[in-house]
Amino acid sequence: MNFYLSTRWSVRLAIIIIVLLVITAITSHWWLPYDPQAIELTQRLLPPNQQHWLGTDHLGRDIFSRLLAATRVSLGSVILCLILILSLGLIIGGSAGLLGGKIDQILMRTTELFMTFPTSILSFFMVGVLGTGLTNVIIAIALSHWAWYARMVRNIKPVAQ
Repeated sequence: MNFYLSTRWSVRLAIIIIVLLVITAITSHWWLPYDPQAIELTQRLLPPNQQHWLGTDHLGRDIFSRLLAATRVSLGSVILCLILILSLGLIIGGSAGLLGGKIDQILMRTTELFMTFPTSILSFFMVGVLGTGLTNVIIAIALSHWAWYARMVRNIKPVAQ
Protein backbone atom coordinates (compact mmCIF):
# COMPACT_ATOMS: atom_id res chain seq x y z
CA MET A 1 0.00 0.00 0.00
CA ASN A 2 2.83 2.42 0.76
CA PHE A 3 4.34 1.80 -2.67
CA TYR A 4 0.98 2.56 -4.28
CA LEU A 5 0.57 5.82 -2.39
CA SER A 6 4.11 6.93 -3.12
CA THR A 7 3.84 6.36 -6.88
CA ARG A 8 0.41 7.89 -7.48
CA TRP A 9 0.71 11.67 -7.65
CA SER A 10 -3.08 12.05 -7.75
CA VAL A 11 -3.47 10.19 -4.45
CA ARG A 12 -0.80 12.32 -2.81
CA LEU A 13 -2.43 15.50 -4.14
CA ALA A 14 -5.83 14.42 -2.82
CA ILE A 15 -4.39 13.67 0.62
CA ILE A 16 -2.64 17.06 0.71
CA ILE A 17 -5.87 18.86 -0.23
CA ILE A 18 -7.89 17.00 2.41
CA VAL A 19 -5.28 17.71 5.11
CA LEU A 20 -5.25 21.41 4.15
CA LEU A 21 -9.05 21.56 4.32
CA VAL A 22 -9.07 19.94 7.76
CA ILE A 23 -6.38 22.30 9.05
CA THR A 24 -8.30 25.26 7.59
CA ALA A 25 -11.54 24.14 9.20
CA ILE A 26 -9.92 23.69 12.60
CA THR A 27 -7.83 26.88 12.67
CA SER A 28 -9.79 29.34 10.51
CA HIS A 29 -11.52 31.10 13.41
CA TRP A 30 -8.10 32.31 14.63
CA TRP A 31 -7.10 34.01 11.40
CA LEU A 32 -10.33 35.16 9.74
CA PRO A 33 -9.72 38.64 8.30
CA TYR A 34 -13.31 39.79 9.04
CA ASP A 35 -16.32 38.58 10.98
CA PRO A 36 -18.21 36.38 8.48
CA GLN A 37 -21.58 37.57 9.79
CA ALA A 38 -20.77 41.29 10.08
CA ILE A 39 -22.95 43.38 7.77
CA GLU A 40 -21.32 46.50 6.35
CA LEU A 41 -23.69 48.10 3.85
CA THR A 42 -21.10 50.68 2.80
CA GLN A 43 -18.91 47.83 1.52
CA ARG A 44 -21.55 46.01 -0.54
CA LEU A 45 -20.75 44.26 -3.84
CA LEU A 46 -17.09 45.20 -3.89
CA PRO A 47 -14.92 43.38 -6.43
CA PRO A 48 -11.88 41.44 -5.21
CA ASN A 49 -9.22 43.79 -3.83
CA GLN A 50 -6.43 43.91 -1.22
CA GLN A 51 -8.85 44.24 1.71
CA HIS A 52 -11.43 41.71 0.49
CA TRP A 53 -9.65 38.98 -1.50
CA LEU A 54 -12.87 37.55 -2.95
CA GLY A 55 -14.93 40.73 -2.71
CA THR A 56 -18.11 41.28 -0.70
CA ASP A 57 -21.70 40.17 -1.10
CA HIS A 58 -24.89 42.25 -1.32
CA LEU A 59 -24.80 42.90 2.44
CA GLY A 60 -21.13 43.88 2.55
CA ARG A 61 -19.95 40.63 4.17
CA ASP A 62 -16.46 39.45 3.25
CA ILE A 63 -16.79 36.39 0.98
CA PHE A 64 -13.34 34.99 1.86
CA SER A 65 -14.19 35.04 5.59
CA ARG A 66 -17.53 33.39 4.92
CA LEU A 67 -15.85 30.72 2.79
CA LEU A 68 -13.34 29.91 5.55
CA ALA A 69 -16.09 29.79 8.18
CA ALA A 70 -18.13 27.46 5.97
CA THR A 71 -15.34 24.87 5.90
CA ARG A 72 -16.06 24.14 9.57
CA VAL A 73 -19.74 23.48 8.86
CA SER A 74 -18.91 21.34 5.82
CA LEU A 75 -16.31 19.25 7.62
CA GLY A 76 -18.62 18.74 10.60
CA SER A 77 -21.46 17.65 8.33
CA VAL A 78 -19.27 15.18 6.48
CA ILE A 79 -17.92 13.65 9.69
CA LEU A 80 -21.38 13.36 11.25
CA CYS A 81 -22.78 11.87 8.06
CA LEU A 82 -19.98 9.29 7.87
CA ILE A 83 -20.49 8.34 11.51
CA LEU A 84 -24.20 7.77 10.89
CA ILE A 85 -23.63 5.82 7.67
CA LEU A 86 -20.98 3.57 9.20
CA SER A 87 -23.04 3.03 12.37
CA LEU A 88 -26.15 2.04 10.44
CA GLY A 89 -24.17 -0.21 8.12
CA LEU A 90 -22.34 -1.86 10.99
CA ILE A 91 -25.49 -2.44 13.05
CA ILE A 92 -27.65 -3.74 10.20
CA GLY A 93 -24.93 -5.74 8.45
CA GLY A 94 -23.58 -7.11 11.71
CA SER A 95 -27.04 -8.11 12.90
CA ALA A 96 -27.75 -9.86 9.62
CA GLY A 97 -24.44 -11.70 9.68
CA LEU A 98 -24.57 -12.76 13.31
CA LEU A 99 -28.24 -13.67 13.62
CA GLY A 100 -28.64 -15.38 10.25
CA GLY A 101 -31.79 -17.19 9.19
CA LYS A 102 -34.96 -15.23 8.49
CA ILE A 103 -33.59 -12.03 10.05
CA ASP A 104 -30.61 -12.18 7.70
CA GLN A 105 -32.93 -12.69 4.72
CA ILE A 106 -35.20 -9.77 5.70
CA LEU A 107 -32.31 -7.38 6.40
CA MET A 108 -30.45 -8.30 3.22
CA ARG A 109 -33.56 -7.95 1.03
CA THR A 110 -34.16 -4.53 2.61
CA THR A 111 -30.53 -3.64 1.93
CA GLU A 112 -30.86 -4.75 -1.68
CA LEU A 113 -34.01 -2.67 -2.02
CA PHE A 114 -32.11 0.43 -0.89
CA MET A 115 -29.23 -0.43 -3.23
CA THR A 116 -31.52 -0.50 -6.28
CA PHE A 117 -32.23 3.24 -6.06
CA PRO A 118 -29.68 5.85 -7.15
CA THR A 119 -28.39 7.36 -3.91
CA SER A 120 -28.60 10.98 -5.08
CA ILE A 121 -32.22 10.68 -6.16
CA LEU A 122 -33.09 8.83 -2.96
CA SER A 123 -31.41 11.58 -0.91
CA PHE A 124 -33.33 14.30 -2.79
CA PHE A 125 -36.58 12.43 -2.22
CA MET A 126 -35.89 12.03 1.50
CA VAL A 127 -35.04 15.72 1.87
CA GLY A 128 -38.34 16.49 0.16
CA VAL A 129 -40.15 14.26 2.63
CA LEU A 130 -38.21 15.30 5.76
CA GLY A 131 -37.96 19.00 4.92
CA THR A 132 -35.03 21.32 4.39
CA GLY A 133 -32.26 21.98 6.87
CA LEU A 134 -28.79 20.63 7.51
CA THR A 135 -29.97 17.99 9.99
CA ASN A 136 -32.49 16.58 7.53
CA VAL A 137 -29.93 16.57 4.72
CA ILE A 138 -27.47 14.62 6.90
CA ILE A 139 -30.20 12.13 7.85
CA ALA A 140 -31.26 11.74 4.21
CA ILE A 141 -27.71 11.12 3.02
CA ALA A 142 -27.11 8.60 5.81
CA LEU A 143 -30.35 6.76 5.06
CA SER A 144 -29.54 6.53 1.37
CA HIS A 145 -25.93 5.33 1.71
CA TRP A 146 -25.96 2.83 4.62
CA ALA A 147 -26.85 -0.19 2.47
CA TRP A 148 -23.45 -0.44 0.79
CA TYR A 149 -21.67 -0.68 4.14
CA ALA A 150 -24.25 -3.08 5.58
CA ARG A 151 -23.68 -5.39 2.63
CA MET A 152 -19.93 -5.21 3.07
CA VAL A 153 -20.14 -5.95 6.83
CA ARG A 154 -22.59 -8.80 6.23
CA ASN A 155 -20.26 -10.39 3.66
CA ILE A 156 -17.33 -10.38 6.09
CA LYS A 157 -18.90 -13.12 8.25
CA PRO A 158 -18.66 -15.99 5.71
CA VAL A 159 -15.04 -15.07 4.99
CA ALA A 160 -14.18 -14.97 8.71
CA GLN A 161 -15.63 -18.45 9.34
